[in-house]
Amino acid sequence: MDDGISSLAVQAVIAITAGTSNMINTTVWGSHIHAETSVPGKSYEVEAVGPTMLSGSALSIVGSTLHVKITTTSTLGVRPMHSLFLRGAGKVNLIGCDLLYQNSGTLSNGRLGGIGVHASVLTELEVNMVDEMKRLATR
Repeated sequence: MDDGISSLAVQAVIAITAGTSNMINTTVWGSHIHAETSVPGKSYEVEAVGPTMLSGSALSIVGSTLHVKITTTSTLGVRPMHSLFLRGAGKVNLIGCDLLYQNSGTLSNGRLGGIGVHASVLTELEVNMVDEMKRLATR
């Protein structure tokens, strides 16, 4: 969470960033994964989950909530603010998860949403979502 108190320069607010330089095979169970900022006039990314995985990697999230919250009304440019922001390759499995994204109601600009996709996403990226009714949706 970036509340503007830290004296360090904030580059991004990401609750889970996985696989930035190595292969991963990770599962997260029953969690509330939360990223939040209240600092106005910034353009850095705010993401609950932001995997940057290599081909062959897998990230599974089961029965969890991915939550991004923006409590400022002013951001710079097209600031990405997502529950899940995809880059790279590999496989992401969301099983029985809720994607929450919220703001103060008067956000002036930026991109706020459940799932965002970076321009660097490779064709080797696979996303599987299974809801509680066991229906499968694949990108």
